Amino acid sequence: MGGSERTPAQSAKDLGSELYANGDYAAAENAFTEALSLATQVDRSELHIFHSNRCAARMQLANVDGALQDAKKCTELAPRWAKGWSRLGACQAQKGRYSAAEASFRTALSLDPGNETYRAQLSNARAQMRPPESPGGGRGEPPRRSWADRARPTGLPPGPSPEPPPCSAGGRASRATSGGCSQRGPPWQCSSWRMKSTTASSGSELRPTPSLPPIPP
Repeated sequence: MGGSERTPAQSAKDLGSELYANGDYAAAENAFTEALSLATQVDRSELHIFHSNRCAARMQLANVDGALQDAKKCTELAPRWAKGWSRLGACQAQKGRYSAAEASFRTALSLDPGNETYRAQLSNARAQMRPPESPGGGRGEPPRRSWADRARPTGLPPGPSPEPPPCSAGGRASRATSGGCSQRGPPWQCSSWRMKSTTASSGSELRPTPSLPPIPP
């Protein structure tokens, strides 16, 4: 066979590449499938390229599962071909498997260290693997809840925030005049609760004590 002659499988692959470049991805997928079906022993060295090309066409058609199968077959046939690992990583990332995608892109970059596309793919996969920042301000840290949220019984549907109950401290200073503390809310927010009576030579006086730390959520 002369150097300019193409096998039927290679001709089908060439047609698929042309169709892909023109944006006809469905026809391109069919052409690459035909190339695989026509492949003989002569085309054995190009089988991984046929699978890689069909993988690209299937990704354009949103057939991620089919593309993933082609990408896996491509890396099996040519484990030292960086582009196959890049294809595999792209499929895995599309499926949300960012840890597996990171490993595939890392393999691609190790086989072709100067390829900036593989480097960018690896960086993007690693960014997707980072835990998102929570509303509380830290990664993985739950947001702080208000007193009303903590007071709402578990399992109740969303609704108006409950009114804080009367201060349970009673308030010695207010009891002396009104018979009870009129403040509503948890006792540690009551000024009377944070006062204590100490006996001095001049008599009894009220002195403030340091506020207690808030109850953790």
